[in-house]
This record gives sequence, structure tokens and C-alpha cells, in this order.
Amino acid sequence: MGFAGIGVKWTAFGLLCAMAATQPAQAGHGAITTFDAAANAQGTSPIGINDIGEIAGFYSDNNFVTHGFVRDASGAITDFDVPNSIQTAALGIDGQGGAFGTYTDNVNFLTHGFVRAPDGTFTTFDVPGAHSTSPGSCNSLGAIAGDYVDSGGTTGLFMRALDGTITTFTVPVSTSVHADGINDKGVVLGDMSDLSGSGHAFLRSAPGSLTIYDVPGAAGTFGSSVNNKGVVAGAYIDGNNGVHGYVRGKNGTITTFDAPAGVSTFVNGINRKAQVTGSSYDSNGFAHGYVRAKGGTFSTFDVPGSLGTFPTSISSAGVTGFWSDANGNSHGFFRSR
Repeated sequence: MGFAGIGVKWTAFGLLCAMAATQPAQAGHGAITTFDAAANAQGTSPIGINDIGEIAGFYSDNNFVTHGFVRDASGAITDFDVPNSIQTAALGIDGQGGAFGTYTDNVNFLTHGFVRAPDGTFTTFDVPGAHSTSPGSCNSLGAIAGDYVDSGGTTGLFMRALDGTITTFTVPVSTSVHADGINDKGVVLGDMSDLSGSGHAFLRSAPGSLTIYDVPGAAGTFGSSVNNKGVVAGAYIDGNNGVHGYVRGKNGTITTFDAPAGVSTFVNGINRKAQVTGSSYDSNGFAHGYVRAKGGTFSTFDVPGSLGTFPTSISSAGVTGFWSDANGNSHGFFRSR
């Protein structure tokens, strides 16, 4: 559950319950339900979904203030703000319904991490000595991986355990690093740039060993999500700046792919069954959603009436993401499995 350095994951930021009555767009297998997080939402961006269908994300109101929200499996939406914050963004949800994300405080205007328990209580946290703390992903148990910037401007990585213990680490000979995902075994997936500016993906095991890898022949390799079996989904850039998807097996075998009719294929998530989701752009520049099965077959879809469909996360329950209307506003959707 996280977004890679080439815009694979943080597309939602670029487009940016009173309206808890949702709009079912289709029926049956793969049914799509659209929703907005609040009546005054100018852009709704679901980011994470757990295996029971609970969704977390953020929205911007008509004053361009960002708020977090959670949507339960029945469709009821609760929006929230971290106390003493000016911006709050939920970026994922664990298996118990606990949301995590980032907020900006109202005193020093710095970025911090938070966890919101299912009962609505908040725990805020920072990497010790950090200037800013940016959680990027959580697993189903509630452990979090993310990035931080120290007082000297250097970026590092962290993992926050269930008891709140924070472990920091970095990747050797890297100039920048980003955490994209963490599975229930504590394996962290991320990206790094080397001294020449080339992008690579890495995996860090729970004991701390690092594996840096690339798609063969790629100009840049980026992670997106890692499941509990250690299977990775991500994207890579070829020598002509084309974007494609890949799956990396636990044994390190890499399979590349392109979604049907896609000029560019972006990857945003993988679930327990090794189903992958993301967006593919056609030759006219329109984005379409897809689900790639473990065996390599594709299901493509669009939210009816949308000018772009952008899945952000996949679980055993289905796919969530956002779509863009004719006015350029974004709305949430849930696509059942």
C-alpha cells in the first residue's frame, strides 16, 4: 500500500458522511460503487483498502483543506482531522480498521505521522530527531513503513512496530530513498536513486538484509506493493521513457507486462492472491483501470461516465481508487471482487 517515484502511486495528489449515500454504477461481479467523502468534497482520493472492504483516504474541501476519512464495509463514511493540524491525509488502513497517514501541525507547519484507532483515538509520532516524518504504507497488522528527513536535509527510512518502536535504516550509496510497502512479515519494499540518478527498487527483510534489484534493461525500476508471500508489483521505465508493469516472484524472477491497449501501464497494488491493479493510459491519454490475475489475464474497467479511472489499492475484498469527472473533480470508487 504505497506510491512510487514516477507518479505510480501519488497520482491521487495530482487530481485532487454527508454524502454517505453512494451511487452503485453496476451490479454483480466487479460492481462499481462511487462515493464522495463529504458534501463539500472537491476531490475524494481513496488510497488503501483492507480485506474486509474498509477504505481510508483523504479529500479536499471547498477551502482546499485536506481531511482524512474512513469508509466502512457498509459504505458509511467518517471524516476526521488530527487534533491541532491544518492538513490531514489518511494513506492506508490495517486489518482491524486502524488508519494511518500524515498531518501538518498548526504551529511549526511540519509533517508528522499518525495512527487513528477504530474507536477514533489518535496516536501521533515522529522519527526521533527528524525534521519531517512521512509514513508511506502499513501492513494488515498495523506496522508502518515510511520516510523521514533529518535536520540536515538527508532522507532516511523507518519502520514503526505495533508497540510504537521505530527503527531507522537507509540504503547504501543512495541519494534519495522512499518506502512503498510493507507486508505482514516485516519485509519493506522501496525505491532508491543512486549517485548517477538512476532509480532502483529494494527489499529489506525483517532482520535487516537488503536486496537491490532492477528489471533487466530498465532505465529505472520502482516498487509499488509487496504481499505476504514476498511477491512484488511495480513499474519500470524503458529506454524510450515508456512505463510498464512487472511482477517479481519470491525467488527473484521478474515478469513484465503491459495492460491491454495501454501505451503506459502504472502499477499501484498487489493482494494476497497476487492480483495486481493500476491504471493504463491509451493513445488518447485517457486512463483506464485494470486487474491482472496471478496467471497473467487482465480485466479492464472504467467508472461509467468518467474521463479517467485510477485504482490505488487492491485487497481480497476488491479495488478502490478515484475517478475524474468532466469538470476535473475526483471522486472515490469501490469495485467488488
